[in-house]
Amino acid sequence: ALRRAGGISCVSASLGNYLLEQVGTHSEPRVIHNALDKGIFHPMDRDECRQRLGLPVSCRIAGLGGSISEYRGVNAVFRAPRSLIESGREIHLALAGAVAADAEIPESPYIHYLGQLDYADMPYFYNALDVGIVTNKDNPFSRYCFPQKFFELCACARPVVVAAVGDVSEYISPCEQGLFPPGDSHRLALALEKQLETPCLANVTVPDWAEQGARLAGLLETLEPSQAL
Repeated sequence: ALRRAGGISCVSASLGNYLLEQVGTHSEPRVIHNALDKGIFHPMDRDECRQRLGLPVSCRIAGLGGSISEYRGVNAVFRAPRSLIESGREIHLALAGAVAADAEIPESPYIHYLGQLDYADMPYFYNALDVGIVTNKDNPFSRYCFPQKFFELCACARPVVVAAVGDVSEYISPCEQGLFPPGDSHRLALALEKQLETPCLANVTVPDWAEQGARLAGLLETLEPSQAL
C-alpha cells in the first residue's frame, strides 16, 4: 500500500526516512506532526496551577505526564530526583497518567502522583512544573514517534529534559543541556539540575490544528483523483 500510495504523511522525519529506506516509496513522505490547541496550552501562573492541583507551592518540581511505563524508561525518572535529594539538592517529582503493569511508583514524600488527569487539566499540570521530563528508551517506538508532550511543554513555556532518541533531539536546540541518554538516570539528574539552575527554553514553533490541517490539505491536493480514492 505504501509503495503504491500517491502521498504519504508521517508523524516524524525519522519515520519518513525509515519508509524511504525500507519500503522504497516513490512518494516523498511529508512530515505532519501532531498538533495542539494553543487556546488551551499556553503559559499560566505556576503557583496558581500548583494550588489548583494540590501540589506544594514552595519547592522545585520536575514532572512527567503521560504513560508511566518502563517501556518508556520511567525507572530512570524515579532514580534521578532521588539521587539529587541524597546529595542535598531537594526536588519533588509530579506524575500524571496511567501506570503500566511494568512500573511501580515508589513511596516517597517527594513524589506526587495525581492520577489520570482530564485532558483539560494537563495545561495546569505542565504549568505547575519547574521543568518537564520527556522520557523514552532507545527502541523502535521511540526512534520513530514524536512525543506530543514535548510540544505541550514548549507551548506552556516550560524548560524540558528529553531522552536523546528520535526527532526530538533536533528540536531541543539550543538547549542541549536538557538532553540525556535514554535510561541513564545519572545524566538525567545532571540535565534536571542544569535546567533548574539555568533554565533554557527550546526554540520551537509549536503547530496548531489549523496549521497541520492546511499541511494535510496541501498533501491531498497533490494527488490524482484515483490516488485520493
